[in-house]
Amino acid sequence: MAFHHTRLPITCLTLCLVLSATTRHADPKPIPARLIPTPAKDTTYFLGPLRPDGTVDYIAALNQKLSQGITPDNNAAYALLAVMPPERLNMDGHGGIPKLEAAFGVPFLNPRPTYQGVPSRDQDDPVGRQFDLAIDGPWAPEHLPAVADWLNNNQAALEAVIRAVERDMAWWPIITKAPEAMLYLILLPELGETRSLARGLVVRAHRALAHGDLDAVIRDWRAIQKLGHHTSANPIIISRLVGYSIQTMADHLAVRLLAHPDVTVQQVQQMAIVWAAVYPVPSIADAIDFVERIMLLQSLQAVAAGRIPPEDFFDGRGRFAVRSPAFRIDPALRQMNRRYDQLVQIAELQRFQAFNESLARFQEELETAQDPVTGIRGRHGDASERFSAWLGDSLAGWSLLSLDSAFASNLDANSRLELLQLAIALRLHRFEHQRYPATLDALTPKYIAKLPVDRYDGRPLTYKPGPDGTTYLLYAVGRNGQDDGGRHDPREADIAVGDPMPAGW
Repeated sequence: MAFHHTRLPITCLTLCLVLSATTRHADPKPIPARLIPTPAKDTTYFLGPLRPDGTVDYIAALNQKLSQGITPDNNAAYALLAVMPPERLNMDGHGGIPKLEAAFGVPFLNPRPTYQGVPSRDQDDPVGRQFDLAIDGPWAPEHLPAVADWLNNNQAALEAVIRAVERDMAWWPIITKAPEAMLYLILLPELGETRSLARGLVVRAHRALAHGDLDAVIRDWRAIQKLGHHTSANPIIISRLVGYSIQTMADHLAVRLLAHPDVTVQQVQQMAIVWAAVYPVPSIADAIDFVERIMLLQSLQAVAAGRIPPEDFFDGRGRFAVRSPAFRIDPALRQMNRRYDQLVQIAELQRFQAFNESLARFQEELETAQDPVTGIRGRHGDASERFSAWLGDSLAGWSLLSLDSAFASNLDANSRLELLQLAIALRLHRFEHQRYPATLDALTPKYIAKLPVDRYDGRPLTYKPGPDGTTYLLYAVGRNGQDDGGRHDPREADIAVGDPMPAGW
C-alpha cells in the first residue's frame, strides 16, 4: 500500500497543493466515532478549541498559543505590518487588512507611512542594476540617482521600521479565508515584504557607509538584525528561513563594519550588545514541534472528518486505507506524534555530523515501519491499531526531506553569529593591544567567556592572523566538512569573517 507523498516534505507539499487543490466542502455528515480524535497531548497535541463536530480547530489553537503575552504595544509584527502596502497584504481574498486588525484587536493608525518596496534587481533593467549595486555595497547618490530618489521617498517608512523592531515580541497572526481552512493553504505575503524592508535598510546603511557615518550604519544594522529575529519568531519553517536570510544581510554589514578603519570601540561595544539580543536564532526544532506537526495532524483530521477528500493526499490504495473500517484515527495520530517527537529531538542537535547520522538512522527506521506487510505485523495491539499506526508512520515521512536543509540553514545562521561574536572580540582586543592576537585563546575570558567550536566538524574554528597583527581570517569549514581555506560560501565551502572582509560576502 504506497502513498504518493510518503517521502515528500510537507513544506513542498504546501506549494503543490496551493496550485492544484483547494479545500472542498460537502454536505455535513455524521462522523463515525472511530474517526473523531480524542483530544489529548499524544493524539491531537492541542486539547482545543474544539469544533462542533469534536475536532480541534488547529489554526485558532496556534493563534492562541503564539499570541500569549502579546499586546499591540509590544508586538513588532503589528507595527511592521502597518508599514507594508495594504494592496500587498490582500492575501488572495483572505481578508487583508480588516482580518489583521480583527486579529490584533485594534485598527492600524492612519495616516501611516507606507513602504515602497525595492524595485527589481533585474540586470537587464537600468534601475534594477542600480539597486543591485546599492544592496551589494557602499554607494553615492550621484552614481545611483534612481536609488537616491527611492530612498528619499522611503525615509519615513524606514524610520517607522526602526521604531517597530525595538518592540520586545512578535506575533504574526495566521489569517485564513474560512475557519476550516488548512494550514498548508495559508499564504504569507508579509514574508516578501519583510525581506524588502531589510533590503531597504541595507541600501540606506550602504549610503551612510559611503559617507563615513558609522553611527547611522550601526543603527540600521541593529534594525536589520532585529527584523530578522522578529521574522524568525513565527514558527513556520519558511518564516524561520526568511528570518535567517535577513540576518545574513545584517551579518554581511557587520563584517564590513568591523573591518572599517574608522570604527570606534564604543561602536563595537554597541554591536556586542545587539549580538547578545539575537543569539541564538530561533530553532527549527520549535517549528517542527508546532507548525510542521500541526499541518499533518490537521490534514489527517480533515480527511477523516470529510472536509478534504482523500484523493487530495493519497493514491488509490491510500484512499482505500483511510476509508477502511479498520482505520481508527487515534492510533494514527499517536504514531505521528511519536515520530514528530523523534524529529524534534534530532533537530535540537547542535552538530552537523550528529544530526546527519541521527536523521539517517531515523529514516531507515521509518522506511522499515512503512512496509505494508512487515510494518503492520511487527506492531503491538489489535489488528485495527496496528493498521492505523502503520498509516501514521506512512504519513510521518512527509517531513524528512525538508528537515535536513532547514537544519543546515539554522546551523549556518548560528555559525555566522558565533563567528561575528569572535570578530567583535577580536576588534576589541585590537583596540586595547593595537594588534590582533596570535591565538583565539587570548580572547578568553576578558573579551569572550568561552570559545565556540566549529559546528560542522566539532573541532576548533580556524584562525589565521596576519604576520603584522593587522589582519586575520577566521572561519568554520561549512556544510561540506572540508577546509577550503576560508573561501566564504556557506552552501559550498566555508563560513568566514575577517579583516579585511573575506571575498564571497
